Amino acid sequence: MDVVEGPEDAWVRLNDRIGRLRRHLEGDPFDRTRPAAALASALDDLGEVLSGSGRVSEAVSAGQESVAIWRGLLGSSPGPAAEHAPGFIHALANLGCWSVEAGELERGVAAAREAVALCRPLADPSACVPAAHRLLVFVLWSLSVCLDAQGQHAPALDAAREAVTVLRPMADPQTGDPDTYNSHLATLLLHLCTRLMASGQWAQALSVAREAVDLFREPAAAQDRVPDDLAGALGNLAACQFRAGLWAESLAAGQEAAAVYRQLARAGSSREPGVLAFNLSAALTNIAAALIDGGRLSEALTAAREAVQVLRDLPGSGMALPVPPEQPLAGALNNLARTLWLTGREDEALAVGQEALDLSRSLTGPVRDVFIATTLGNHGYWMLLKDHRVQALTALQESTTLLRRLADPVTGNPDLHEPDFATALCNLGAGLAGLGRFTEALAADQEAYTIRRRLAAGANRAPAPHQAGLGISLNHLARRAAEAGHYETALLRAREAEAIFRRLVGADLSPVHSPRLAALLADTSVWLLRTGRRPEALAAGEEAVAVLRRLADRTAGNPATYEPPLAVALSTLCACLSAAGRHEEALAAATEAVRICQRPAAPAAGDPTATSSAVAAALVVRARQSAVMRRQPQAQADSTQAVAIRRHLADQAAGNPASYRADLALALDVLARSRSIGSDFPGALLASGEAVQIYRELIIDAPAHYLEHLRETLQLQAHVLLELHRPGDARTVQDWLAAHPPHAE
Repeated sequence: MDVVEGPEDAWVRLNDRIGRLRRHLEGDPFDRTRPAAALASALDDLGEVLSGSGRVSEAVSAGQESVAIWRGLLGSSPGPAAEHAPGFIHALANLGCWSVEAGELERGVAAAREAVALCRPLADPSACVPAAHRLLVFVLWSLSVCLDAQGQHAPALDAAREAVTVLRPMADPQTGDPDTYNSHLATLLLHLCTRLMASGQWAQALSVAREAVDLFREPAAAQDRVPDDLAGALGNLAACQFRAGLWAESLAAGQEAAAVYRQLARAGSSREPGVLAFNLSAALTNIAAALIDGGRLSEALTAAREAVQVLRDLPGSGMALPVPPEQPLAGALNNLARTLWLTGREDEALAVGQEALDLSRSLTGPVRDVFIATTLGNHGYWMLLKDHRVQALTALQESTTLLRRLADPVTGNPDLHEPDFATALCNLGAGLAGLGRFTEALAADQEAYTIRRRLAAGANRAPAPHQAGLGISLNHLARRAAEAGHYETALLRAREAEAIFRRLVGADLSPVHSPRLAALLADTSVWLLRTGRRPEALAAGEEAVAVLRRLADRTAGNPATYEPPLAVALSTLCACLSAAGRHEEALAAATEAVRICQRPAAPAAGDPTATSSAVAAALVVRARQSAVMRRQPQAQADSTQAVAIRRHLADQAAGNPASYRADLALALDVLARSRSIGSDFPGALLASGEAVQIYRELIIDAPAHYLEHLRETLQLQAHVLLELHRPGDARTVQDWLAAHPPHAE
């Protein structure tokens, strides 16, 4: 059986050879050319051993000496330059990669460029230099690595593509030698795939990843390459398939990659333990993402936790990693935080997310902004869901600013970062709308829509994810239109979004599209009601509840994730049922919504702001329905509690934003109605008067958004004034209503 030489053995052997060559050169001044070339070659080999062992600075020193010797031989040799040129070119290319590893980017790129420039003439058929094309492939690969490290992603991709183009004829089954070159082609395709992924060209990357995996599986490639090359190709394939919306295929590839890395770890692979841990963690992160899209959240959480633990178990120092250790840990933590949130572990998710953010801020280089933007984007979105509007907007604004710079068409990488930038803009729009900044919200949502419309139409893009993004942006634009009272416009946007989501749900690409469709249908039911289309509204509301009830099932579903949107859908269904005259069913739906929202309301659990805000919203709906059914005690109890919660949230002295006052005004309107049906007209006038005052202040900056609410409360107030025998005051209110009709569509 052959004995594989380890790095230490190779280092000892090469050092011994280098020592003997140095002594020979010192002792024989008349025969220097041949031993000098041998010394330069041995130093180049030593650099490869040192670099592979993580001793990069020593590798650079060996490479510099090798290059200097070769350069001297080329300058003084009376024979043909081609005799020493291949060794010199090889050493230059290696020195370029090692210099980049050591952080000397400009020196590394310069060495790699020189190597390519020298190699191109040798690869010309007229030069008759053996193996010159194979050498050109190597130096092009080195140049690609160096350029990418310097942030020159497009030239790096060009160099990788050219290397593949040069190598393909050598591996051609008809005219080349596939047994010799397929393994090299597979490795080079793996590199090209990584460059394509980094450039955001996911469709091309997917095709290249599939070819690389196929080649690595071939017996010839398997004999020449260690299994983790296959695992690397599988990892890339999993990431590309996930981007294409193929979660099941992505899961299978990720699981196979993880199995290979586990096998290598058990077998005591010659690979650095840090590198194996890094790769296994990345594979587990891919697995978790695919499982989330597949709706298998408990399994996703297991994978996400292991991805973090694998990295935490590494020693604190002395490990060779392709990137700083904080980088993979920050990424794994961010993925874990997202998974924790989706499984209802909100407090743990926020703590893990904060750790990810702290690590991200400690990073250096371009990747720092990427990690910070991603982590802040998640945090801001979660704050939106918890109704922490100011904190949400602060995080979302920073995330959007960073992603705008990263996606800049001149200074950034739009192919890679535009999809995330569009997501950030969409979330920013929601955050701005939550604070009453509707004009800015519309601008953010419109910009996101423009990007996503273009991405969804792109021929070279993975269609499903961009189609889903377009559907989300259309839903957001529909909400902005509805907030301004433009319900027909909202419905036009919603119908297009609905068609997209129904197509995605019908294709059974991922369970994540069903809740998006349900949320859209719940919104649509409200807008249909506003335009008098009651049967359509009821059908949409019932479908939304049916979908979310299945997703939130306590046995087969995920109640932690889907009960909150179910409560919202039940509240909208209440309005639809009430409009259809089915009042008992409407009250039952509203009561179920209240019960869901009150479930996590224990002081020791959950977030008080998020919980109380959701409870108040559900109580307002039930109070309104109770008032419609003339059940005054229930209506007054619910509306009184809702006003108390919302008055606390709207307390500006406690630092809460003024936008909460719109919610307070709505609760006050319902309280006034409940008092009115109980003939407490003075109390109804007091509550409606406070609501009117709030709306009058809000209408100054956003008339289109609050006029309808103000009119509804004033109509109630006019009725109350008549009951109090104040016809003059009632007439004043009615005159104002006549002078301020509803906005036309």
